[in-house]
Amino acid sequence: MPLVHIPPQPHHIRFQKVNVRRKPHWRYALAVDFDVTHRDPEVRQDPWIGRTWQVVDHGFLLNRTAKHDAIQTALDIWFDDSPLRWELESRILADEEQTQLAEAMELPLLVIQAYEAIFFDVRAYLAKRDYIAGTVLQVWKPFEPTDVGRIWGHRSYFGGLPVLETVVDHFDRRGWKDYRPLLVEPAVAGRSALDAAIERDLLLTFVPQEVASAALACAAAELLRAQQAAAARRPVAEPAEIPEELVEACEAIVAEAMRCSPSQQKSKAV
Repeated sequence: MPLVHIPPQPHHIRFQKVNVRRKPHWRYALAVDFDVTHRDPEVRQDPWIGRTWQVVDHGFLLNRTAKHDAIQTALDIWFDDSPLRWELESRILADEEQTQLAEAMELPLLVIQAYEAIFFDVRAYLAKRDYIAGTVLQVWKPFEPTDVGRIWGHRSYFGGLPVLETVVDHFDRRGWKDYRPLLVEPAVAGRSALDAAIERDLLLTFVPQEVASAALACAAAELLRAQQAAAARRPVAEPAEIPEELVEACEAIVAEAMRCSPSQQKSKAV
């Protein structure tokens, strides 16, 4: 009797749990290939993968449940790639509790749970900064003005929920679709100090990392020269045009740039 070759049992979910480069939407990837991945018993037992396959491959189901509807809504959000998705994922990166997240986004709790499980499964790994920064936020890639979702996620993960809400509010008030207008439109007259700080921060986001220090140092030095020239032309009692806090910030930038410069480091080594 010939021997029958029995292929080894696949372990798709077990592999994803230890994969240091796994994508946040790994469950969706397994659902799309369900005709192959279903041989893994853990895939069949997962509460989301099989139902996601039913929604993706079958669409209309006679025995449709609330979970199927939630998956369909989550799928629409993920594919739409709009500010709704960007803010939702950024709030997850800020580790906002699911109930509060559902209230803030005005979405049913089941939709939040479906989206996290299927498309953005990162909450359990928020303490692993190398994974979040490298795989989820991809900080090794230059930020483009169209990368609104990545920019929000970066601010949210490293700055927290208050920073995210401030940046989202600024974006909504400007009425932008992405950050390209920031590079071509003049600054809004009479903008607040907070808006000015947000826009300076965003502009520096688009400066290539290797020239950021030099660009900051040049800008800071130019501002200092302008402040000194303005002060020399005015009576002592008249305040300078440039705020003192901006001058102090510029001085700190120049000091940091000088400290990190190759010539300064060489002199310290000697």
